[in-house]
Amino acid sequence: MYRVLPFIKSGSFRPIVHYCQVKRRANVLNSGFQTHTRTFSAGAGTGNNNLLKAIHSSKVLKDGSKFTGDIINDKMNGLGVLVFTDGSTYKGEFKEDQMHGKGVFTDADGSVYEGDYVNGVQNGEAKFTSSDGDVYVGSVVDENMHGFGTLSSLDGSIYEGEFVNNEPHGTGQLIQANGEVHIGQFAHGLRHGAGKVLLSNGTVLEVEFVRGHPHGTCTMSESNGDIFEGYMMNGIMQPVGKRTSADGIVYVGEFLRGKPHGKGKLTLTNGTVYEGQLDQGKFHGYGKTTSTKGVVTEGMYVYDVLDGPATVTYPYGRVDEGLFIDGTREGVWKVTMPDGSVREEKY
Repeated sequence: MYRVLPFIKSGSFRPIVHYCQVKRRANVLNSGFQTHTRTFSAGAGTGNNNLLKAIHSSKVLKDGSKFTGDIINDKMNGLGVLVFTDGSTYKGEFKEDQMHGKGVFTDADGSVYEGDYVNGVQNGEAKFTSSDGDVYVGSVVDENMHGFGTLSSLDGSIYEGEFVNNEPHGTGQLIQANGEVHIGQFAHGLRHGAGKVLLSNGTVLEVEFVRGHPHGTCTMSESNGDIFEGYMMNGIMQPVGKRTSADGIVYVGEFLRGKPHGKGKLTLTNGTVYEGQLDQGKFHGYGKTTSTKGVVTEGMYVYDVLDGPATVTYPYGRVDEGLFIDGTREGVWKVTMPDGSVREEKY
């Protein structure tokens, strides 16, 4: 009596943030110079011979890293290129021996950070491409994806929204590779809070998420106009709900594989009401039908057809008791009139 929705797989999207980390190269620039070559000119109008500006200078740091670029007062200031011993490189702006301003850091593993630096720390707006091909474009705070950004995975999924410390957290939109779209709240990389899921077949699911799983009351609007209202628990649709079809038919009761199954109440567009047992959307078992004129028929149904003992009660008080065979009255029926008199009718 339970159904796992096919579009709910792991409760979260592929955790690409785990390896799409913003890379850092810290404190290497403060290791001191070992050797250098330079051309320089005196600082204009300063009267201070220690203020020197180097053009197209090159230096080798004590750890073996090599710098080529602008130097002021024996410090990297301006534009330059720094090549680290592991093959990583930084090309961009420097200030007081720190990467500062716009720059491009290419790691030895092939990942690339293009964006802002503040005093050697990645801060600001940036684009980060991991060695696996995943791409982040957005805000970076203290070398973490933090603020608003877009994270595109190599498998085709795209998350656009808020990040906190390298994880989707806050309001966002996740477009999965199969075309499904999730719009809503995220917490620590998982769908959490109010959300809306747009399926590739046009169905729209509105439901609360708890730690990546749909959990709570839900509304499912199908592309044909049918609307289902029910309850989900840990990603599983519970077997009781309400379905309103586009043509106005309303069913409230138990379901199996998306169809009325078990005990329920079905109201047809012409006003006829059926209450009782159903099997895959058909009247099957004991049930009661009330017509628009108030005639109540109770008995056994076999796939929408009355078959067996039954009672028919009219709104003015007459009661007929007898046997239906294949939907037709058969044999002798007992008829009780409103005044209590009884007679028999043969069919």
